[in-house]
Amino acid sequence: MFFWQSIKPNGGGVPTGKLLELIKRDFGSYDVFYNKFIEIASPVDAFGSGYVWLILNQEIKLEIIFTKNAENPVASELGCPLLVLDVWVTFLDYQVDRPSYVKAFLDHLVNFEKCLQRLERAPQIVF
Repeated sequence: MFFWQSIKPNGGGVPTGKLLELIKRDFGSYDVFYNKFIEIASPVDAFGSGYVWLILNQEIKLEIIFTKNAENPVASELGCPLLVLDVWVTFLDYQVDRPSYVKAFLDHLVNFEKCLQRLERAPQIVF
């Protein structure tokens, strides 16, 4: 359910408001965030099931992490998840071209409004 709420028709693009401010604070720019998200979503040793997460970590900073199988940032006490990309879905349309899949997610599908809603609730949920 969390993944499906992280996407929407005609989503994607650059976030606005508080989320963009935090991305700039913690990554330097949206472009750095964008490229880092693609890089972390495409680890060499990750075949099959996996997820790339944008989380609010224990230091109250945005962080991008990769988990395998059913691991998640809440169970691992890494932070509060704000959005997730299921990388296994890559193989349905993109086969082994995971970077193109991640770009399509960020450019056309990601639901940054839902991510912002989660961000507004995050400190009360985890910390």
